[in-house]
Amino acid sequence: MTKNRRGWRAPGPALGLILSLAALGACGFDVNPTVSMDSTPTRPTAGRGDGQVIAFVGPVKLQHAPVRVPLQGAEGTPLGAIVDTLGRRRLYLVLRDLRTDEPPGVLYDLYLDLPAGGRPRENDPHYVGSFNFYNAAASFAPADSRFQSFDVSDVARALRARGKLADPTTITVFAGGAPDAAARPVVGRVELVVQ
Repeated sequence: MTKNRRGWRAPGPALGLILSLAALGACGFDVNPTVSMDSTPTRPTAGRGDGQVIAFVGPVKLQHAPVRVPLQGAEGTPLGAIVDTLGRRRLYLVLRDLRTDEPPGVLYDLYLDLPAGGRPRENDPHYVGSFNFYNAAASFAPADSRFQSFDVSDVARALRARGKLADPTTITVFAGGAPDAAARPVVGRVELVVQ
C-alpha cells in the first residue's frame, strides 16, 4: 500500500495488476510529466457521448518531473465563465487512451490550475484526483478503451469563488515516485467535458 498526498492509501503494483481499472477507480500519487503536443491536434467535438468537450490537450508524455499542461478551449470561453453557467450540469476531467510499455509502478496526482512552479500541499484545493497505468500496458486491452474520469465541478467552483481559475485552464500532473525506466506512460488526450 502507498500513501498519496491526500493521506489516502492506494493499492501497490501487484494488487493493481490483479484488479481491473474499473474496480480500482481513481487512485492517487505524485507525477513528473512532460508534454508532447500532437503535431496535428484535432478540434474538440461538441456532443461527443453525453457531454460537450470544452477543452482538450494531447498526447501528454509523463516523466519524472511535474508537467503543467494548458488545455485548448473549444469555444475560447474561459473556464470561469463556464463554471458560472453550469447550473445542475457537471464538469468532468477525462483522461483518454492511457497507454504504457510497462506499468510505471507509481500513481499520478492531478491538479487543476495549480500556479506555475507551485508545489501541491496536503489537502490542496487544486487537487482533482489520482490515476494509474496498472492495466494500461499494451498486452491488457486496446489503447482506446482505457480512460479515467474525474468530476471536477466542486473543485472548479471552489477555485472560481477564490479567484484561482486561470485562463487558459491548466492541469498539472505529479508522479508519486520514480516511474519504472522501461515504462513510457502516455495520456493520449485530456478533455474537460460538460455533462
